[in-house]
Amino acid sequence: GALHDQGDRVSSDAPDNYKVATLHCLNFFDALCTLFVVSLGVPEANPIMAWLIESSPFAFILVKFTVLTYAVELLRKLSPEVLTFALALFMGVAAWHVYGLMILAAGV
Repeated sequence: GALHDQGDRVSSDAPDNYKVATLHCLNFFDALCTLFVVSLGVPEANPIMAWLIESSPFAFILVKFTVLTYAVELLRKLSPEVLTFALALFMGVAAWHVYGLMILAAGV
């Protein structure tokens, strides 16, 4: 829906739009980090994604982005508050990747 304030149209979906955009950015970061560490020999924990990476990194990215896109749109319609939980989850995944990259950079 839209809210009207003295002729200016302000979308009430704006906070969700920022969450969705951030989720997609974090998903992209997750995909890049995953492909990087897998190329170094670290195994992918998800067996389906591991198979996709072995088959085709492009297929991995395509499936990863498609699944997130559909999941986010479904959540926006059925349970928008779950977007906040999903965002927190992806932020945790991103933090885990940053931690892992710092360990790699330090040579530990």
